Amino acid sequence: MASETVELQQAQTKVRQTDFSAGKGNALQACVASLFGLDLDQVPNFIELPEGYALGIQNFVASFSYSVQKYSVSEASQEHDSKLCILRGKSPRGDHGHVVVARLVSKPISPDESSNVNFEMVHDPHPDDTFLDSKEPYGWFMVFDKAQANTTNPHALNYSQDPTELFDIMEQPSASFDMYQDRPKPAGRQKPRGQVHKDGDWHRSVHIWLVDPKRGQIGLQKRSPQKDTFPNRWDISAAGHVEAGVTDSRETAERELAEELGISISQHKQLQFAFTCPAEQADLGGCNCYEDVYILIRNSEDCAIQIGHAEVTAFKWMPIHELESKLREKDNEYVPRVGPYIDAFFKHVHSL
Repeated sequence: MASETVELQQAQTKVRQTDFSAGKGNALQACVASLFGLDLDQVPNFIELPEGYALGIQNFVASFSYSVQKYSVSEASQEHDSKLCILRGKSPRGDHGHVVVARLVSKPISPDESSNVNFEMVHDPHPDDTFLDSKEPYGWFMVFDKAQANTTNPHALNYSQDPTELFDIMEQPSASFDMYQDRPKPAGRQKPRGQVHKDGDWHRSVHIWLVDPKRGQIGLQKRSPQKDTFPNRWDISAAGHVEAGVTDSRETAERELAEELGISISQHKQLQFAFTCPAEQADLGGCNCYEDVYILIRNSEDCAIQIGHAEVTAFKWMPIHELESKLREKDNEYVPRVGPYIDAFFKHVHSL
């Protein structure tokens, strides 16, 4: 197969799945083969890959210059109108999931549809052609786009995280810690990332939020499914842990911006320091971290983003007030933030 000849098929081939095991079949493999006009044996069975199906599909389509983005159904919008996608929902044949090829549309398919109105069924890889159970809400969808030549990020990592990376261990914060004045106190020892997260040790991180005050927009990244904390959730524009021996977290902030979003800044002063929040989140699937929060002002209409695909799977701008609602409501599609962080952050952003 010559990779340069592979294109997304608008009138896709209809490839059938061959494994019908409930919840473990190869419907996803057949959908990708259908979309790209390939034979089934030219496509991996993604659910069997050790890196997981999401990263597996991403790596597979990237080899012939395509990108893939995965969204929850609630994120469907007019920008996706008329695009073919892979849609996941409940199988009509039992209590397990299934995927089909669908087309996104911006209006209801039929008048009696009260939910799942944004998808037109196109191809069911299962031979009974019953598609998905329309009485149950759909789960997620994936869309594929031709990668642009200028979106390659030369700073991007080829791994989602390094478990051997060393962090300075910090003392536990006192009840009187002042987010605007106090700094974390080193405990005088270092440990690798994997052990720090396992043991719940306090350490340091940086958060960089891209904010467009004029348009009321804020930038969010979607975390890789391979991340060891909060995989597949929408999160800060860019973020990362502060390595052992680093005193000024701006150094880490600038590196993370380049690696994750392809943004290079020439002056420290472009990063506006907001506060440092001690966030105890190890029991929530995260870690216990002193979070240095920075703001980077950008125009959302012309800000060039070049995501580092090993760490980030998507980027979007959303209204600031909408993000605030998501975080205060503890929406599980977004990485949670502790109450003092949310209060201090949105007070700062609304003042810009």
